[in-house]
Amino acid sequence: MLQDGVDDQDNGLDMQITEVKVRPTNDGLVRAYANIVFDNCLMIRDIRVIESPTGLYISMPAKKQTDGTHWQIAYPANAESRNMIQRVILAEYEKVVAEAPLYQVELDVTIGEILMALPIQLFTTINSDRYPSLLSE
Repeated sequence: MLQDGVDDQDNGLDMQITEVKVRPTNDGLVRAYANIVFDNCLMIRDIRVIESPTGLYISMPAKKQTDGTHWQIAYPANAESRNMIQRVILAEYEKVVAEAPLYQVELDVTIGEILMALPIQLFTTINSDRYPSLLSE
């Protein structure tokens, strides 16, 4: 394609994603933040991986304006580019989540449920030294 007399195919304008970093989080519906690098020279940071009822999707970085609206800082120019970026980021997200150590997995229990599951003898042993009057009653 010629634009201003320059053939963009010869000038490296067919960019490729050369690096993807995904940082899992649990910030509301945001499941991760991603950084991508194009052709080892252009980085876009803080792309959000969002969970929705229909699955995961990406949200490009935006800045909140004083009137409450959001202004996108960087975004794909067309649907094909967006799909390619989303496909690469979500694949890396799935890989990172699958490799996460067990201690990073979120548990669906409360501290109260954990304490209730402990044997009562443990509390008696711990509290007998601190609060002997409780056991004498």
